[in-house]
Amino acid sequence: MATTANTNALTDMDTTALVVQPLVATTTALAEFDVFRSSETETRVPIVTEDPAGDWYEELAEIDSEDVVTREEIVQPRAVKAVVPISNELLRDTSGKAQTMIGQALTRALSARIDEAVFGAPTNPLAPDGLRALIKTSTVAVTGAWTTTDPFTEAISKAAEKGATITAFIVSPADALLLGQVKDAPASRRGLLTPDPTAPTRLQIAGVPLVTNRYVQPGVVWGVPRTALISVLRQAVDVEVSEHALFTRDAVAVRAVARYALAVAHEAAVVKITRS
Repeated sequence: MATTANTNALTDMDTTALVVQPLVATTTALAEFDVFRSSETETRVPIVTEDPAGDWYEELAEIDSEDVVTREEIVQPRAVKAVVPISNELLRDTSGKAQTMIGQALTRALSARIDEAVFGAPTNPLAPDGLRALIKTSTVAVTGAWTTTDPFTEAISKAAEKGATITAFIVSPADALLLGQVKDAPASRRGLLTPDPTAPTRLQIAGVPLVTNRYVQPGVVWGVPRTALISVLRQAVDVEVSEHALFTRDAVAVRAVARYALAVAHEAAVVKITRS
Protein backbone atom coordinates (compact mmCIF):
# COMPACT_ATOMS: atom_id res chain seq x y z
CA MET A 1 0.00 0.00 0.00
CA ALA A 2 1.24 3.48 -0.84
CA THR A 3 0.26 4.87 2.55
CA THR A 4 2.27 2.25 4.41
CA ALA A 5 5.26 2.93 2.21
CA ASN A 6 4.91 6.65 2.82
CA THR A 7 4.83 6.26 6.59
CA ASN A 8 8.08 4.29 6.61
CA ALA A 9 10.09 7.50 6.33
CA LEU A 10 8.26 8.93 9.33
CA THR A 11 8.53 5.76 11.36
CA ASP A 12 12.27 5.61 10.70
CA MET A 13 12.93 9.30 11.19
CA ASP A 14 15.65 10.38 13.60
CA THR A 15 13.48 11.66 16.45
CA THR A 16 16.54 12.69 18.46
CA ALA A 17 17.70 15.09 15.76
CA LEU A 18 14.23 16.24 14.69
CA VAL A 19 12.49 16.61 18.06
CA VAL A 20 14.60 15.89 21.15
CA GLN A 21 17.63 18.07 20.39
CA PRO A 22 15.58 21.06 19.14
CA LEU A 23 13.27 20.70 22.15
CA VAL A 24 16.18 21.02 24.57
CA ALA A 25 17.68 23.89 22.61
CA THR A 26 14.49 25.93 22.18
CA THR A 27 12.76 25.32 25.52
CA THR A 28 14.02 27.84 28.07
CA ALA A 29 13.33 25.50 31.00
CA LEU A 30 15.54 22.85 29.39
CA ALA A 31 18.24 25.12 27.98
CA GLU A 32 18.78 27.21 31.13
CA PHE A 33 18.21 24.64 33.91
CA ASP A 34 20.02 21.43 34.72
CA VAL A 35 18.33 18.50 32.97
CA PHE A 36 17.89 15.13 34.65
CA ARG A 37 16.65 12.18 32.60
CA SER A 38 14.95 9.35 34.44
CA SER A 39 13.31 6.08 33.44
CA GLU A 40 11.17 5.97 36.60
CA THR A 41 7.63 7.23 37.11
CA GLU A 42 8.86 9.02 40.24
CA THR A 43 12.19 10.77 40.70
CA ARG A 44 13.61 11.52 44.13
CA VAL A 45 15.58 14.74 44.22
CA PRO A 46 17.65 15.61 47.32
CA ILE A 47 17.11 19.22 48.33
CA VAL A 48 19.86 20.82 50.41
CA THR A 49 18.33 23.58 52.51
CA GLU A 50 21.46 24.41 54.51
CA ASP A 51 25.13 23.67 53.88
CA PRO A 52 27.32 22.15 56.63
CA ALA A 53 29.45 24.68 58.48
CA GLY A 54 32.80 22.87 58.22
CA ASP A 55 35.84 23.80 60.32
CA TRP A 56 39.58 23.25 60.84
CA TYR A 57 40.79 20.23 62.84
CA GLU A 58 43.97 18.70 64.22
CA GLU A 59 45.09 15.54 62.46
CA LEU A 60 43.16 12.47 63.70
CA ALA A 61 40.74 14.70 65.62
CA GLU A 62 37.09 13.70 65.59
CA ILE A 63 35.03 15.64 63.10
CA ASP A 64 31.76 16.98 64.42
CA SER A 65 28.93 14.95 62.93
CA GLU A 66 26.89 17.92 61.84
CA ASP A 67 24.30 16.72 59.37
CA VAL A 68 23.45 18.73 56.32
CA VAL A 69 19.87 19.93 56.53
CA THR A 70 18.16 18.17 53.64
CA ARG A 71 14.80 17.02 52.47
CA GLU A 72 13.69 14.81 49.64
CA GLU A 73 11.35 15.95 46.92
CA ILE A 74 9.46 13.32 44.98
CA VAL A 75 8.87 14.51 41.43
CA GLN A 76 6.38 12.87 39.08
CA PRO A 77 6.88 13.99 35.47
CA ARG A 78 3.58 14.70 33.75
CA ALA A 79 2.71 13.98 30.16
CA VAL A 80 2.63 16.76 27.59
CA LYS A 81 1.38 15.61 24.22
CA ALA A 82 0.92 16.93 20.71
CA VAL A 83 -0.43 15.53 17.45
CA VAL A 84 0.32 16.74 13.93
CA PRO A 85 -1.88 15.56 11.04
CA ILE A 86 -0.14 15.34 7.69
CA SER A 87 -1.59 14.53 4.30
CA ASN A 88 -0.43 11.55 2.31
CA GLU A 89 0.33 13.92 -0.56
CA LEU A 90 2.90 15.69 1.59
CA LEU A 91 4.27 12.35 2.72
CA ARG A 92 5.23 11.62 -0.86
CA ASP A 93 7.76 14.45 -0.59
CA THR A 94 11.08 12.61 -0.59
CA SER A 95 13.26 15.65 0.04
CA GLY A 96 12.94 15.39 3.83
CA LYS A 97 10.82 18.53 4.10
CA ALA A 98 7.93 16.58 5.62
CA GLN A 99 10.09 15.25 8.42
CA THR A 100 11.53 18.68 9.12
CA MET A 101 8.10 20.30 9.16
CA ILE A 102 6.68 17.68 11.52
CA GLY A 103 9.68 17.90 13.83
CA GLN A 104 9.41 21.69 14.01
CA ALA A 105 5.66 21.61 14.69
CA LEU A 106 5.94 19.02 17.45
CA THR A 107 8.91 20.82 19.00
CA ARG A 108 7.05 24.14 19.08
CA ALA A 109 4.00 22.54 20.69
CA LEU A 110 5.87 20.67 23.42
CA SER A 111 8.25 23.57 24.08
CA ALA A 112 5.38 26.04 24.48
CA ARG A 113 3.53 23.91 27.02
CA ILE A 114 6.65 23.21 29.11
CA ASP A 115 7.72 26.86 29.24
CA GLU A 116 4.15 27.96 29.94
CA ALA A 117 4.02 25.59 32.93
CA VAL A 118 7.39 26.78 34.27
CA PHE A 119 7.17 30.55 33.68
CA GLY A 120 3.52 31.30 33.05
CA ALA A 121 0.09 30.66 34.49
CA PRO A 122 -1.36 27.67 32.63
CA THR A 123 -5.09 27.13 32.93
CA ASN A 124 -4.81 23.35 32.60
CA PRO A 125 -4.79 21.90 36.15
CA LEU A 126 -2.70 18.96 34.95
CA ALA A 127 0.28 21.21 34.22
CA PRO A 128 3.17 20.78 36.69
CA ASP A 129 4.01 23.52 39.17
CA GLY A 130 6.34 26.24 37.95
CA LEU A 131 8.23 29.20 39.34
CA ARG A 132 5.06 31.00 40.38
CA ALA A 133 4.55 28.35 43.07
CA LEU A 134 7.83 29.26 44.78
CA ILE A 135 7.47 31.18 48.05
CA LYS A 136 11.04 31.22 49.43
CA THR A 137 12.96 32.81 46.59
CA SER A 138 15.20 35.80 47.19
CA THR A 139 13.60 39.02 45.99
CA VAL A 140 14.52 42.41 44.56
CA ALA A 141 11.95 45.19 44.27
CA VAL A 142 12.09 47.91 41.59
CA THR A 143 9.86 50.97 41.62
CA GLY A 144 9.19 52.73 38.34
CA ALA A 145 10.92 52.18 35.03
CA TRP A 146 14.09 50.25 34.33
CA THR A 147 16.90 52.81 34.49
CA THR A 148 20.08 51.03 35.61
CA THR A 149 21.59 47.60 36.07
CA ASP A 150 21.45 48.01 39.86
CA PRO A 151 18.55 45.55 40.40
CA PHE A 152 20.43 42.90 38.45
CA THR A 153 23.65 43.52 40.36
CA GLU A 154 21.66 43.22 43.60
CA ALA A 155 20.16 39.93 42.39
CA ILE A 156 23.63 38.59 41.60
CA SER A 157 24.72 39.55 45.10
CA LYS A 158 21.72 37.89 46.75
CA ALA A 159 22.36 34.65 44.89
CA ALA A 160 26.02 34.80 45.90
CA GLU A 161 24.96 35.12 49.54
CA LYS A 162 23.32 31.70 49.09
CA GLY A 163 26.45 30.25 47.52
CA ALA A 164 25.06 30.34 43.98
CA THR A 165 25.85 32.08 40.72
CA ILE A 166 23.12 33.42 38.46
CA THR A 167 23.63 31.98 34.98
CA ALA A 168 20.68 33.68 33.26
CA PHE A 169 18.14 36.46 33.72
CA ILE A 170 14.86 35.38 32.14
CA VAL A 171 12.50 38.18 31.09
CA SER A 172 9.38 38.82 29.06
CA PRO A 173 9.75 40.21 25.52
CA ALA A 174 8.19 43.48 26.74
CA ASP A 175 10.80 43.95 29.47
CA ALA A 176 13.61 42.90 27.15
CA LEU A 177 12.53 45.69 24.80
CA LEU A 178 12.37 48.25 27.61
CA LEU A 179 15.80 47.24 28.89
CA GLY A 180 17.20 47.40 25.38
CA GLN A 181 16.05 50.99 25.03
CA VAL A 182 17.72 52.20 28.22
CA LYS A 183 21.13 53.88 27.83
CA ASP A 184 23.94 53.53 30.33
CA ALA A 185 24.15 57.29 30.89
CA PRO A 186 22.37 60.51 29.84
CA ALA A 187 23.23 61.51 26.27
CA SER A 188 24.99 58.16 25.78
CA ARG A 189 24.31 55.90 22.83
CA ARG A 190 25.46 52.80 24.68
CA GLY A 191 22.71 50.60 26.08
CA LEU A 192 22.51 48.65 29.32
CA LEU A 193 22.59 45.44 27.32
CA THR A 194 25.91 44.20 25.97
CA PRO A 195 26.76 41.40 23.52
CA ASP A 196 27.31 37.95 24.98
CA PRO A 197 30.78 36.86 23.82
CA THR A 198 29.80 33.18 24.10
CA ALA A 199 26.66 33.56 21.95
CA PRO A 200 26.71 36.37 19.36
CA THR A 201 22.92 36.44 19.00
CA ARG A 202 22.34 36.86 22.72
CA LEU A 203 22.69 39.88 25.01
CA GLN A 204 23.89 40.27 28.58
CA ILE A 205 22.99 42.51 31.47
CA ALA A 206 25.41 42.99 34.37
CA GLY A 207 27.56 40.32 32.71
CA VAL A 208 24.81 37.67 32.78
CA PRO A 209 22.96 36.34 29.70
CA LEU A 210 19.50 37.84 29.18
CA VAL A 211 17.00 35.23 27.97
CA THR A 212 13.59 36.17 26.64
CA ASN A 213 10.53 33.98 27.16
CA ARG A 214 6.99 34.95 26.18
CA TYR A 215 5.44 33.27 29.22
CA VAL A 216 7.28 35.35 31.81
CA GLN A 217 4.96 37.90 33.41
CA PRO A 218 5.81 41.48 32.36
CA GLY A 219 7.45 43.31 35.25
CA VAL A 220 9.07 40.11 36.54
CA VAL A 221 12.62 38.94 35.92
CA TRP A 222 13.89 35.56 37.14
CA GLY A 223 17.55 35.38 38.15
CA VAL A 224 18.33 31.69 37.72
CA PRO A 225 21.37 29.70 38.84
CA ARG A 226 21.42 26.68 36.53
CA THR A 227 22.04 24.20 39.36
CA ALA A 228 19.20 25.54 41.52
CA LEU A 229 16.48 24.32 39.16
CA ILE A 230 16.25 20.85 37.63
CA SER A 231 14.14 19.93 34.63
CA VAL A 232 13.20 16.28 34.99
CA LEU A 233 12.49 14.46 31.73
CA ARG A 234 11.22 10.92 31.85
CA GLN A 235 12.94 8.90 29.15
CA ALA A 236 13.13 10.19 25.59
CA VAL A 237 10.39 11.94 23.68
CA ASP A 238 8.09 9.26 22.27
CA VAL A 239 7.12 9.81 18.63
CA GLU A 240 4.59 7.47 16.99
CA VAL A 241 2.89 7.43 13.59
CA SER A 242 -0.65 6.17 12.89
CA GLU A 243 -2.08 5.70 9.40
CA HIS A 244 -5.49 4.69 10.78
CA ALA A 245 -6.73 7.63 12.88
CA LEU A 246 -7.17 9.94 9.87
CA PHE A 247 -7.81 7.29 7.22
CA THR A 248 -10.96 8.93 5.87
CA ARG A 249 -9.08 12.22 5.44
CA ASP A 250 -6.30 10.58 3.41
CA ALA A 251 -3.84 11.59 6.11
CA VAL A 252 -1.73 10.18 8.92
CA ALA A 253 -1.22 11.42 12.47
CA VAL A 254 2.16 11.90 14.13
CA ARG A 255 2.06 12.01 17.92
CA ALA A 256 4.76 13.15 20.33
CA VAL A 257 4.72 12.60 24.09
CA ALA A 258 7.19 14.05 26.59
CA ARG A 259 7.01 13.74 30.38
CA TYR A 260 8.27 16.71 32.37
CA ALA A 261 8.44 18.11 35.89
CA LEU A 262 10.35 20.91 37.59
CA ALA A 263 12.40 20.19 40.72
CA VAL A 264 13.74 23.02 42.84
CA ALA A 265 17.09 22.13 44.37
CA HIS A 266 17.89 25.48 46.00
CA GLU A 267 14.89 27.81 46.14
CA ALA A 268 16.57 30.64 48.04
CA ALA A 269 19.22 30.89 45.32
CA VAL A 270 16.57 31.80 42.75
CA VAL A 271 16.03 35.57 42.65
CA LYS A 272 12.75 37.18 41.61
CA ILE A 273 13.02 40.80 40.49
CA THR A 274 9.65 42.57 40.50
CA ARG A 275 9.04 45.98 38.94
CA SER A 276 5.99 47.97 39.99
